[in-house]
Amino acid sequence: MCAEDPAKNDLQEWVKAEFEQSYEQLRNRDAIIVDITKFYGGLICAVCAAANALFSIGSLPAKGLLIGLFLVLSGSIGLALLGWLIAFRRYFVFAARQLNALRAHATRSLSADEKRLLVVQATDPASPRLWHRESAHIAICLIVSFVNSAVIGAGAFGILHYWLTDKYLGVQFIGGVIVAAIMFAASIAYCKRTLKERP
Repeated sequence: MCAEDPAKNDLQEWVKAEFEQSYEQLRNRDAIIVDITKFYGGLICAVCAAANALFSIGSLPAKGLLIGLFLVLSGSIGLALLGWLIAFRRYFVFAARQLNALRAHATRSLSADEKRLLVVQATDPASPRLWHRESAHIAICLIVSFVNSAVIGAGAFGILHYWLTDKYLGVQFIGGVIVAAIMFAASIAYCKRTLKERP
């Protein structure tokens, strides 16, 4: 009986170690994205409660300005969290691609029937894509972008209301909507540019 090639055994052990490490990194990146999303949800709830508390203080000077600045600052923090979400999405995809490349290497000699029997997943080393519409990570980024834009737009409305008081409420509302729309479009453009595939 022929002895196994030591070099082949070393390669198998290396592939196994790399696979385990890549899988651990994949789960870690996904868990971090979930944690950031939970923190963001708590932040938005706290911001809404604080803004409502400030609004309920009848004798607060420059109320609209304070609430507006508070909301704009909170939205800026949300934008920073959005940047983190995008960064960890990139790390997640890179770990997934490494995992798929190792899986493709380890199963390259198996037939299609054997792969089906072992329930081997897709092994395309170029998959998944950074920007994928069906990804839950992308959905989270879009939701965070929308909520941030709404918060900043509400802040802009508060600042305009401080300067214009009860005059031109329609103009103030339209101004807040325009600011929110610009922020949302800018956030989406930033997400797509950051997650753009590079050769």
